Amino acid sequence: MSPASACRPRRGMGRLEILIVLLVMGVLAALAVPKLANGAQVLRESRLKEQLRFLRTQIGLYGSQHLVVFPGYPDGEITQRPSAATFVEQLTHPTDEQGHTAAQRSERHCFGPYLEAIPANPLNNSAIVKILGPGDSFVTDGISGWLYQPVTGQLEPNVPATDSEGRLFSDY
Repeated sequence: MSPASACRPRRGMGRLEILIVLLVMGVLAALAVPKLANGAQVLRESRLKEQLRFLRTQIGLYGSQHLVVFPGYPDGEITQRPSAATFVEQLTHPTDEQGHTAAQRSERHCFGPYLEAIPANPLNNSAIVKILGPGDSFVTDGISGWLYQPVTGQLEPNVPATDSEGRLFSDY
């Protein structure tokens, strides 16, 4: 090496060196992305569990304050056909003991509201509630966010899949 070349500044990385750096970065990204994606899935599963706990608590509270009649029945009459619209209205508005709703709390409508809105299922982003009859099975189809049976007050996520641990979401 001549003294003149020793003092000459280096021109930077060559093409082969850049290619090796890019290859190493690609391998590292390929290893990190699945871990991050799995972390996001675990977070959604955790949010689902929390929403289920909260919704089930509010449904149980409603039932205990309304003569053991769960939300969904118009006027609190179990002889009437339950509906998703009535379920949402009864949980998001003040009610009286029979389940009649009002726009504002009053001396008569002193229960609730239990929720501001029905939350979307974090796995399918649907807040739609599918009402099941007394003899209907909880068969998941993923179309709505939630499956709800007013006669029992039972609520399940409508997700026909398993979580990151292999457990059915319907078993939550």
